[in-house]
Amino acid sequence: MANATWSELMAPHRAEVQALAEGLRQVVRELLPEATEIVRLGWQSASYRCGPKARDEFLAIMPKRDHVNLHLPDGVDLRDPYGLLEGSGKRVRHVKIRGMADLKREGLSELIRQAQAFRDGADPSEAT
Repeated sequence: MANATWSELMAPHRAEVQALAEGLRQVVRELLPEATEIVRLGWQSASYRCGPKARDEFLAIMPKRDHVNLHLPDGVDLRDPYGLLEGSGKRVRHVKIRGMADLKREGLSELIRQAQAFRDGADPSEAT
């Protein structure tokens, strides 16, 4: 369901997870105010894009039971000098947000900017 709301996405989650997700959402909005948010209840995520097509999506916020994942579809192509990225898939990587301090971790903002730049066809290293 692509026309779902943020509140609907957050409803089943504990207050702590809701606060982490909202904090990450604010980070994304501050860095990339032009990004469009698409909430998908079936995927349990809020995706962000800066273009009209699904392939323009460059990250998603995925609330979990006790943390929030910053999902990066092109994570394998991003520079990560601070070692924030996790995962071993072919393309996708994620950053686990377990506490409010994680939202201020060095390198997080750079990863978000790189993810958007990569989807726009730019060299991700130029986005930092």
